[in-house]
Amino acid sequence: MSITNRSEFQAPHIRAVTQAVAVDGGELIVCEAGPKGSSGQVAPVVLIHGWSSNRDSLAPQFDFFGQRRRTIALDLRGHGDSSALSGPYSVAQFAADLIAVSDALGLDQPVLIGHSMGGAVALEAVRTRSDFASAVVLLDGYGCYPDAERNALGAMLLQQIAALGFAPVMEMVAEQAFFLEGADPELKQWVKSELIKTDQAMAVEAYTNLLEWDGAAAAAVCKAPVLNLVSTVPFNLPARFVEHCPHAVSGQTVGAGHFHGIEQPEQVHLMVTAFLDRIGLGAQA
Repeated sequence: MSITNRSEFQAPHIRAVTQAVAVDGGELIVCEAGPKGSSGQVAPVVLIHGWSSNRDSLAPQFDFFGQRRRTIALDLRGHGDSSALSGPYSVAQFAADLIAVSDALGLDQPVLIGHSMGGAVALEAVRTRSDFASAVVLLDGYGCYPDAERNALGAMLLQQIAALGFAPVMEMVAEQAFFLEGADPELKQWVKSELIKTDQAMAVEAYTNLLEWDGAAAAAVCKAPVLNLVSTVPFNLPARFVEHCPHAVSGQTVGAGHFHGIEQPEQVHLMVTAFLDRIGLGAQA
């Protein structure tokens, strides 16, 4: 297993730059890639990481799509290299930042690919601006909640963090909930080490707000094409999601847990590419 970290990413056939983009209250750190000589006529991709994570968690997608079209990966407010940016840390604010970055970079109806909480951010962005995205891809995305069972589990998680501290609880959650039995131990350790870098106060505020976010309402008003690509043990049940977003296409990876974009990138890329081809947004490799 190998993770391509931001400082190491460079390939001769790809241009890659990192920059700070102004948003409300400060700047977000954004990394951009794309094939040299790209005409810009293909819909760009924006990669949105999950809670307590950072843009490196979508490194395989950054590499893959960056070879084919303009691709943006950002660290959300309070996360990764954007950790110095103050709150509020809410889905609504993350979506507002996403729109601000897209406008600043001149992105025209990007394809939004969001992992976990990043899926919620993508859906909230198209609820905020209905024509913002040409398509939405949820990678085991946080979907149609609030849900009584999920909120009870969320409240328990917050209580454990308050009692035991963020780092030990997140290591336990990663071990028990994010991976299947027999998962690559090196990958598991990498994910744990990235998760616990996050500031506890920010993480608690973001997660508390996530539990209050109305995903069903956001899904119901989404007019963009949607691919709900879940893991082997889904965070976002396709049958429930399609009740609120009937036009959504469902897919599922095999042999991967919550971070399936890293565990099974080939499956993810194949299904996302097929989906984009199907809706007329394909790009030639």
